[in-house]
Amino acid sequence: TPLQRRIEFVVRLVMALVVLMSGAILAQAALEGFTLVRVVQITAVLSGLVPYGLFFLIALAYTAGAARIAQSGALVQQVNAVESVCSVSVVCTDKTGTLTTGRLTLAEVLPLGGRAIDEARAALGSLARATTATNPTTAALAELPGTASPVRDEVPFTSALRWSGVVTDAGAWVLGAPGTLTAHLTGPLPAGAVASRAARGLRVLLLARAAHPGAGLRDAEGRPTLPTLEPVGIVVLSDDLRPDVAASIARFRAQGVAVKVVSGDDPRTVAALAVQAGLEAGEPVAGADLDTLDDAALGALVARTTVFGRITPEQKERIVTALRRAGHHVAMIGDGVNDARALKRAHVGVAMRSGSPVTRDVADIVLV
Repeated sequence: TPLQRRIEFVVRLVMALVVLMSGAILAQAALEGFTLVRVVQITAVLSGLVPYGLFFLIALAYTAGAARIAQSGALVQQVNAVESVCSVSVVCTDKTGTLTTGRLTLAEVLPLGGRAIDEARAALGSLARATTATNPTTAALAELPGTASPVRDEVPFTSALRWSGVVTDAGAWVLGAPGTLTAHLTGPLPAGAVASRAARGLRVLLLARAAHPGAGLRDAEGRPTLPTLEPVGIVVLSDDLRPDVAASIARFRAQGVAVKVVSGDDPRTVAALAVQAGLEAGEPVAGADLDTLDDAALGALVARTTVFGRITPEQKERIVTALRRAGHHVAMIGDGVNDARALKRAHVGVAMRSGSPVTRDVADIVLV
């Protein structure tokens, strides 16, 4: 602000004047000799330097720390994060793109409803080509054969919806979390098909199409809504852990820093990957379980839980707030727009270079 700029100018001016006065007094003392009065004068002037010197040394220490951290591949955007990082007692981290590489690969397509596997694969490929809001999921599916049809309407994926869809001449197609779409399906999914794959750390999605040819993906007011759906196929994607994740988590544990994984994916998938990374996952908690908890109950749950799945951006922020309320110094690591609120709320926000521009902008540190 203008006032801060003026104060900064005054501080710099006083520092310069004190240095000049000190030099003048020392020069005069060297010429005339050191008397008791001269020693008192020198002491008074040098004592006035102390607060300004501390101000200067703190800024110098922050800058030196930022330079050293840069050598390890991290860009410090807020210099006081150099100090905050040293006090962190809990690290909250997203999963996709943070613990994992974020490069999804198609592992399996399980056709449903008596469809052939080629039909399900072609439908996935066509959906990926029709989607304009690309993401790692559609990028992985774009390798499948398919044709791009004219899009009459599109609902992009968001953390709140947990599904995306397009309306083409062939009908309305939806791709999303099985737990979100199940209530709208015309029939049940194969028993254990989702759970068995999620337990192996795989990301499981469901492809479905509207049961009625004229059905859309919005209500009368234009808000996204799901129609009655026919399941077309289960889509299984794999996302490998980053090579250095296990060593990093072991280093955190050795330094007494707790790690909590907070993700929008299925809790079973998140827990399986957390175990692979070397964490004791325990009993994972789904986001729906947090909605009915007050602050005290949430704090108790967060204190004993390591893995959170199906978490919305607002819930991520609540988890970070609960940890801060308990006296922890919290760092949050994320890469997506859905992590931005939690990064702002944490003492130290850490973003990935591969993340969204919004997340990098609000972060204190960017891992490059």
